[in-house]
Amino acid sequence: MKLESGDERFTSADLLQLSYQVGQAWAAGAGRDWSVPAGTLEWSCLRTVDHAVDCVYAPAFFLASRRVDDYPDVGFDLTIGAEANPARLAE
Repeated sequence: MKLESGDERFTSADLLQLSYQVGQAWAAGAGRDWSVPAGTLEWSCLRTVDHAVDCVYAPAFFLASRRVDDYPDVGFDLTIGAEANPARLAE
């Protein structure tokens, strides 16, 4: 694919920077109530974090498994778990 002038690709450095910024934001809010809606969303902050983590893992699992129709059977639950807390998630 040829990139046009002004087009930029998302790089691993971009992912590293984004991960750092998200981690910092989550750490700053770790003492708050994450059961409340996330901004204007219907999802709670905790459910939104679960989704954000899934958005990072999912492409890796699909790529590694070569599946295109459904998540590969990895033998464990890919959610953050009921015992997850904001401080642990930010870590």
